[in-house]
Amino acid sequence: SASAPPSELCSLQNHLRCSICMDEFTDPVTIFCGHSFCKRCLEQSCDYNDSTCPLCKKYIARVPDVNIVLRDIIQQQKNTQIPLHCYFFFNLKLITIF
Repeated sequence: SASAPPSELCSLQNHLRCSICMDEFTDPVTIFCGHSFCKRCLEQSCDYNDSTCPLCKKYIARVPDVNIVLRDIIQQQKNTQIPLHCYFFFNLKLITIF
């Protein structure tokens, strides 16, 4: 069977990074539009800009509480000591690419 090209593989690492600081989430929050950021990054963004999502510019009424599911996923990844960029989903199996 044909393999999916790398451009179609979804890197877990990219989904666990803040698009403001470009680092792994710290105290991740997810706003109603679905975008996630570090809590501190979003608070600072709202302080310096209008209270809007840095990506889609939808209004943010308040910075939400920490997304505990996302926080736990990041913590679990840290405990495994395996870099996030090694994980890709392919053919319904989790494979490792080194």
